[in-house]
Amino acid sequence: MKKIYDINRADNMCYQKCLSHDNLCPLFGECSETDLDTSGLPCTDQSTAGRQLFEEGPTGPVFAAHAKYHVEKRTKIVITENVIDFWQS
Repeated sequence: MKKIYDINRADNMCYQKCLSHDNLCPLFGECSETDLDTSGLPCTDQSTAGRQLFEEGPTGPVFAAHAKYHVEKRTKIVITENVIDFWQS
């Protein structure tokens, strides 16, 4: 839970160092407000085929960061694809 706590306290980033362009490139488009987001997030930490580390795994915090972004931006509709057992974990 420490990873989730740290994500919740951190500021959202709109740009990240890009190795392809050797520059700061925008995350989530241009960080503009949107009414709809459709995303597929990494599922290796939730999948029954994976290690099932959930939020403590290396990709687990991606969901928390994604959710935090849309809560702060007040995105009206968010459609997220993940593994079938995600909500049962």
